[in-house]
Amino acid sequence: KPIGAHPYQREKKAIRIEHSTSRNAISFFEVIERFQGFASVRVKPKTGRTHQIRVHMAHIGCSVLCDRLYSGRAKLRLHDLTRKNQDQLILLERQALHAHHIKFKHPIDGHEMSISAPIPDDIKKTEQAIREFRAISWSSPSRTSASKGPTLAIFKTDTNERNFYPKRSVRDLQTF
Repeated sequence: KPIGAHPYQREKKAIRIEHSTSRNAISFFEVIERFQGFASVRVKPKTGRTHQIRVHMAHIGCSVLCDRLYSGRAKLRLHDLTRKNQDQLILLERQALHAHHIKFKHPIDGHEMSISAPIPDDIKKTEQAIREFRAISWSSPSRTSASKGPTLAIFKTDTNERNFYPKRSVRDLQTF
């Protein structure tokens, strides 16, 4: 879906079809693991628009966890998962978004650069806590790191829906 300037907030981007500020944007995503109210997702943007992953996922109702701009929430506390007020430990204070592997052409000499980075500990710990406190008991396939690879992002999903895609039919591979 095309991304352009947000109509009211200049620091944000939005899906804007046939608008003068819009540029085509394509992202592919795959659900790695589903939880109650959350999902671990691998996203591969085909284009490189500003805030592309964040805008596309927020557009379908599955914003990046702790994305203050697009989800309105900047922190995840343990009590958000356990629903017990005494659990005030802060699990994450930044976006649960990580570029595990990127490739690009060097801007000066043009040869291909390939960079990999392990998933940071704070995102790993957050994912472990979500797995512990928000596991899905109905037909939840287990994930094996050998078959699926690392997680790119954790998304907050619509908690009123059982499905990961509140505005779309459930499929494991989606394209914008």
